[in-house]
This record gives sequence, structure tokens and C-alpha cells, in this order.
Amino acid sequence: VKELIQTIEDQHIPNYEILISGPDPYNKDEANKNPYLKLVGDVQLEEDIRPPLCHKKNRIIDQASYNNICIMHDRYLLPDNWYEQMKKYGNFFEALCLKTFNLDGQRFGVDWMKFDPSISGRKHLNRALLYNEWHRDAIIPGGSFIVKKNLFEHIKLDERLHWDEMEDMQLSRMAVLSGLLIQLDPDNYYISRQVRHGV
Repeated sequence: VKELIQTIEDQHIPNYEILISGPDPYNKDEANKNPYLKLVGDVQLEEDIRPPLCHKKNRIIDQASYNNICIMHDRYLLPDNWYEQMKKYGNFFEALCLKTFNLDGQRFGVDWMKFDPSISGRKHLNRALLYNEWHRDAIIPGGSFIVKKNLFEHIKLDERLHWDEMEDMQLSRMAVLSGLLIQLDPDNYYISRQVRHGV
């Protein structure tokens, strides 16, 4: 988490906040804690061992001060020019996806994909889209995405679903049914330390 925070600080964004739903990554002895960092509380569900990521992301959306929200799991990092590329793309988006590369610079195979309604088993993956391709069934990947608070605070993530229960596909379908456009910026990217999917 601290490494991700450092890559955010390195962007030199003039107005921002970092909201963490989880434990404080800093101990009491560490100095220079970012004044823009705010803990929004962890989520623990009684008698449920599933990770409550939808609850956590909804809490971040609720407590965000700014309309542009970037939500990332802690395995992600920002490249040095991430904010400069965001400024080049501009503020005209509703739900924005970015390319994702692993630490070796290879494509993270589920960064930009379309929902395949024929999924019949947990081993089946959705089809990755080309970076110059768009489809009305595009998926907002759960690990990292950028959205407008005013457009998503009425959709939210379905808290009956938990991590790895296709919660990102449900959010994507709700976005499309609400008339929102899911887009990709092919000139910007995230870095992911891990790739969970076998692609």
C-alpha cells in the first residue's frame, strides 16, 4: 500500500485525496505521513469470510470529496507520467479503463474486455478486446477503474456480491443500463504486481 501511495505522491497532482478502506499502512513511528491520506475504515462482516470489496469501494465512493475517483486494489502502481496522460485525455469520461501491464511490461490480459454471456464455468474467461476496439458489453475491471462520483453514487456496487463473484461485471451492466459509457484510454496505463488470471 505504501508503495502505491508513493507512486501517487510522485505524480504531483495539485488537488487530490487518498482514501484507504483497510488498516493504516503506517505505524506510529513513521514520519511524513501524507496529509491528503484519509482512512475511511475497514469493513468486517460478521459470519462471512468472503472479502467485502464492494462494501469497501462503496464506502470510498460515498466519502470521496472529488468527482473524479480512481479506485485501485493494493497490487497496483502508477507509472511516472500517469497524471500527465490523464490531463491529455481530459475530463470527458463517465467510466474510464486504462491498459494494465505487469512488472515485465506485458499486457495484463483482463484489463480491457467484453462480457461473454456464455460463461459456464470458473475457468472460462471473457474475451480481451484490442486497445482500438470498443464493445457495448465492455467490462469495468474491478481491480482498477476511474469513474465520476455523481454518476456512480446511485449505481454503486452490489454488496450482496464479494470479491471474485463477478461484481465488476454486475457494476458494468448497471452502468450500461443507466446509459453510461465505458471507455478506454489507450495511451495511459497502470502497473500490476500480480496477475491472478491465467491469460
